[in-house]
Amino acid sequence: MTANQGSADEAAVNKPAFSQELLSQVAALPSLPGVYRYYDADGQVLYVGKANHLKKRVSSYFQKTHDGTRTGHMVSKISRMETTVVRSEAEALLLENNLIKTLKPRYNILFRDDKSYPYLKITGAKTAPPDALGHPSPKSIPRVVYYRGAVDKQHDYFGPYPSVWAVREAIQLLQKVFRLRTCEDTVFKNRTRPCLLHQIKRCSGPCVGLVSEHDYVMVQAGKACVNLAMVRGGRHLGDSPYFPTHVEGAQPVEVLEAFISQHYLEIVAPPTLITSHAVDKDLIRALSDQMGIKLHVIHQPREQRKSWLEMAQQNAAIKLGRLLAEEGSQQSRTRALVDALDLAPEDMDNFLVECFDISHTAGEATQASCVVFHHHQMQSAKYRRYNIEGITPGDDYAAMRQVLTRRYAKLAEAVRAGEATFPDLVLIDGGKGQISMAKSVFEALELDISRLVGVEKGDGRKVGLEELVFADGRPKLTLAQDSAALMLVAQIRDEAHRFAITGMRAKRAKVRTGSSSLEDIAGVGPRKRAKLLQRFGGVRGVADASVQDLCTVEGISLTLAQAIYAALH
Repeated sequence: MTANQGSADEAAVNKPAFSQELLSQVAALPSLPGVYRYYDADGQVLYVGKANHLKKRVSSYFQKTHDGTRTGHMVSKISRMETTVVRSEAEALLLENNLIKTLKPRYNILFRDDKSYPYLKITGAKTAPPDALGHPSPKSIPRVVYYRGAVDKQHDYFGPYPSVWAVREAIQLLQKVFRLRTCEDTVFKNRTRPCLLHQIKRCSGPCVGLVSEHDYVMVQAGKACVNLAMVRGGRHLGDSPYFPTHVEGAQPVEVLEAFISQHYLEIVAPPTLITSHAVDKDLIRALSDQMGIKLHVIHQPREQRKSWLEMAQQNAAIKLGRLLAEEGSQQSRTRALVDALDLAPEDMDNFLVECFDISHTAGEATQASCVVFHHHQMQSAKYRRYNIEGITPGDDYAAMRQVLTRRYAKLAEAVRAGEATFPDLVLIDGGKGQISMAKSVFEALELDISRLVGVEKGDGRKVGLEELVFADGRPKLTLAQDSAALMLVAQIRDEAHRFAITGMRAKRAKVRTGSSSLEDIAGVGPRKRAKLLQRFGGVRGVADASVQDLCTVEGISLTLAQAIYAALH
């Protein structure tokens, strides 16, 4: 026996003996990210770990010897194992952290600090008197800050985050959207003028009274997120966020009950639901009767179920925050446009913009489009197309006159009668010539020309160099390429252009194929029309066909063939 053989045999003798069931479980592990938990013979948790590749990571514990090490002591006690598959290593990190806090495994505590992960902390607002100058106390103005350590109930904590960079990025986003303060209380109390963050619009300046306490801490009402996390056999199968509408003034439990009753109205619910709030027992009883199963609802889970609920709640908070951030970004663009154009809408949330564009091909199939921007986003259901007729082909000015007259003639009368409201801003895709034409229409209808603005292409007709032309005589306005106002104007203008082009192309194709001729014939639906065009190669071929030839097409009777022939001749 060689020396190497002897050492190998000695290692085999010292290697712990594991049950065949445990080794089979290890061999069957997937090559996916996840979290693993080791238990001893008494059912006590020994260790919780994460892995980007479960099979490789877990197998390493059972294939190597760990004599005399802390890991070796832990491995020698492993009697049972549980795993949870997740979607990414970052998610595994968060789940691992939550499980360590919940289960407190013996071997994790020895070499991992469960308070080491970073959080985003928003301090709680407390009632406190202002200082001698009337400025608010820092205790009454919440602060957003990067944080490590134990959490408490006095403040709001979001996380844990997988990295410091992720927390910093979230704080920057909150500063940009909500302009929350980040300064220390001592700095806050000693400020006499706004800091640099206020000047670059990253803080609202509460330290010097530029925003009231009420406005600063005002809650974003009417928004909620229900996050549905699906777990089967201990495996996380993903989650889906739902954002219900009309939730103003509703309590969280009411939102949750409404979701459960509607979501499981037509699909079968799992036997167990874990909820963040105690829901109405009558609702659960009714659902159980409807599905024919006993439905169990747990709202105060323990151990692993608690960690799943915490993950679902955390994801709901993140997704709701993302929604609010996106909406805040949209609102900031609207505000930037209003400021840039020196407008004064009565209600920023109801700021209404309509934009017009003309499209044709060498004067053929001229169409005008009108797109609508309202409530900080495009409203496609309110878009309209107008077929332009009775003008000289290619006369864009006449086309613009016609569409504006058709759009606003009746509306102008309703506005004067106090029965309707006019858009806060009307954008025209064009320069000085189009604005002059639009101005004449507005003056004839006695409309406010200060709301009429043209979007003129800049030098070289390059995107980002557009200039705004005002009907009321103000000088042209050139916005910076990275201006939020210009981005919003470009979005609305491009949408009007897209909508006009798609309509024009459809109309042109309809005219060129003559499909409108067949569409006007009673009894010729889309299927029969398609068969006729396919059989004869187009409308011209259908027109050249005899009644007998038309009858050879499937679905075309003698009576219908005679009607088609008469319509095309």
